[in-house]
Amino acid sequence: MANFRKIAKKLGLKDLGKSEILRVGGNDKCPECGTELRLGEDQHEYQWSYCSKCQKKIKTIAIPRFQPGIKIEPHND
Repeated sequence: MANFRKIAKKLGLKDLGKSEILRVGGNDKCPECGTELRLGEDQHEYQWSYCSKCQKKIKTIAIPRFQPGIKIEPHND
C-alpha cells in the first residue's frame, strides 16, 4: 500500500485524494503504468494530477485565478 502523503510531499504537493474532475475528463489513468491518478496541490495552489506508482506529476488540472483588488468609494448623497 502506497503512502500517498509521502509521495505527494516528495513531489512538492499536498495530497487531495481521488477526484471526480479526473474521471469527468476521461484521463484518470497514468499513461505509462495504468495506475489510477491522484490529485495534489502545490504551494501556489495549482492542482496537479500525479501517479503514485511512477512518482511523478502528470499534468496541471486547475490554476487559481487572480482576483483584482476592487476599491469602492463611499456613496455620498
